[in-house]
Parts: sequence; C-alpha cells; structure tokens
Amino acid sequence: MSYKISVIIPTYNAENYLLDAVNSVKNQTIGFENIELIIVDDNSNDNTKSILNELSENHENIKTFSLENNSGSAGQPRNIGIEHSTTDYIMFLDSDDRYLPEMCKVMLDAITKYDGDIVSCRFNQESDDKTIIPYYYLENLNPEKIRLKDGEIHDDTILISSINDNPELLSLSHHILIWNKIFKKETIIKNEIKFLKGAYYEDANFVCSFLFKAKKIIFLTKFFGYSYKIRKGEDSSVCHDYSEPMVKKQMMGFLNAMELLEKEENDFNSFKSEFIVDITKIYFYSKLEKEYENEFLNTMKPFYKQYKINSKLNSTKLPYNIIINIFIKLFGFSNSITKLASRFFQMRKMD
Repeated sequence: MSYKISVIIPTYNAENYLLDAVNSVKNQTIGFENIELIIVDDNSNDNTKSILNELSENHENIKTFSLENNSGSAGQPRNIGIEHSTTDYIMFLDSDDRYLPEMCKVMLDAITKYDGDIVSCRFNQESDDKTIIPYYYLENLNPEKIRLKDGEIHDDTILISSINDNPELLSLSHHILIWNKIFKKETIIKNEIKFLKGAYYEDANFVCSFLFKAKKIIFLTKFFGYSYKIRKGEDSSVCHDYSEPMVKKQMMGFLNAMELLEKEENDFNSFKSEFIVDITKIYFYSKLEKEYENEFLNTMKPFYKQYKINSKLNSTKLPYNIIINIFIKLFGFSNSITKLASRFFQMRKMD
C-alpha cells in the first residue's frame, strides 16, 4: 500500500504515554490509512517493547524496530526510522507528546501546495490541566514588515528560498525543533543529513543542516498542530535530567551546532546567542562535579567573550533579553562569576 506521510516516533521507557501519542496519529483527519507510522525503541527496560509488538501485529501500517543496545539519545532511532520510511514526506513525534487532529493534513497540504522542502508550524504546551501558548516572536509582527529579502506572504504563511538570506527567521524556540515540521525526504537523502548519535541538541543539528540545504522553507505563523507535554517528577523526559552525563551529551551537541553555524556564509549571531544562553541555562540547573564544572566553563568562556552585548534573542522578550545579555558578557570575565550566579540561581530555585 502507498502512504502519504511517514511519522517517526523514537521511544525509551514510554509505556505510560506511548499509546496517547499513537492514538493522536490514528485520529488524524487525513486518515490513518494514509500514514506510515514507524516506531523505533532505544532498548527500553519497561513494557514498551510489548506494546510495540501488539501495535505492529494489529496494524499493517505500523512498523516497529528495537535497538539491541541503548544509543543514548533519540538521534539513532530517528535515523533508523528515516532509513525504513517509504514515503516522500517525513514527520516526527515524541513518544510523550501528541499531534492535534489537523496536523498531518495541514502540513502535507502546505508542503505540496508550495512544493516546499520543509514546513514549520506553531505548538502549544500542556502542563497539568493547563494549555500554555509559548512566546512566538513572529506573532505580534506584521509579516510584511519582516526583513524578507526574497520572501513571500500568503495568508499567515511565510515562504523563503534561503535561510541564509533570512537569518532573523532562525530561532531556537520554534524553528529548529524537529517535531513541529514536515520534511521532504528527497532533501534529507540527497544531502546525507543525519541525526547525531548519543548526543543532545541532535534535533537542532538536524534541522539546521536541513535548513542550510533547503530551497523553499515555509512557516505557518498561525496554525497550531503539535502539543508538547510538560512532565514533572518521575515522568519527566530524560532530556530534563541535568545530571553530569546528560550535560556532557548537551555539550557534545552544542559544540557540533556551533561548528555547523560557523561554516555558513551568514554569521547567524542571534541564533548562536540563543544556543549559548540555552546551554548556560542547562548548566544553571545542573549539579556537576568540580572537575567537569571547570572543564565546562573553560569550554564556554570563548563563547561568552564572543557574545555580543546587543544580541537579539528571538526566543524571549526585550526586558529579559537585555538582562540576559549583561549576565552572559559578565560570564566571559571569570568562571567565578558564572559559578556564583549558578549557586544563587539554585538557592532561589529551592526557596
């Protein structure tokens, strides 16, 4: 049977919420019969594998795969999902989140209508019984006033032919997330784009690599298609574990991303600044042994020194932007300042 979209879900110990994610794909208005669902398990030690076996036995359009050894991040499972996909378009879904009902239809319609390489949409966040709309810097701007050197505006849709010509549209908070997008598979294969293995920021690296090769990029500035679940306590995502091994994986991905950005013709200063702020936030939440803490801060010091005091952070509002810029510049002078700020942050967090 020929499907229209491949949806790839990486799993690891997801027994408590995987079926919610799968059901959100089943309930798509495009029709589940048009979707190839590929689930790749990263050697779970709970009941996830049994759930996958049952799903694949009962649905011919659900393919499941299991790694013999845990790879350490979602990167390798997603690579395997791409390898086994059979459609022209690929989407991603995390095992603890869900698609809103129109997600697949609207995204497929947009990428085919404009013959695009990639389409990006909005998302909401679910926390307990609340739905949160994250800050989105394009929301309050008239699209006609955005500095688009070669862009077009069509009914809350922005089309551009090169992210290098439009660096202001690259943002850590929305535009390099993996799961609020649809990708043309041909562009992935042609440019040999793959996820990092065993590192975090693997999604940011993948999307950046894709955007730098894409010839037509589409932003749906009003459509909400994805619901990101904020989990707390034992149910929280492994990516929210700020232990030393996890921070090391974040640093691996951060350094790879910064190297990737350096190779581009545009300096992407705002985007680099967002990465620097984000990895610093991860450090603030973490508890590192003294030896690695010093190594971490010594690695970061050149980035703090290069950070521009007038950096515009698309992922936050202006007052916070100014405060963050001041602190990041201060961190470039001394590791002691950064450590002091981190200790103060952790004390306030415990209050």
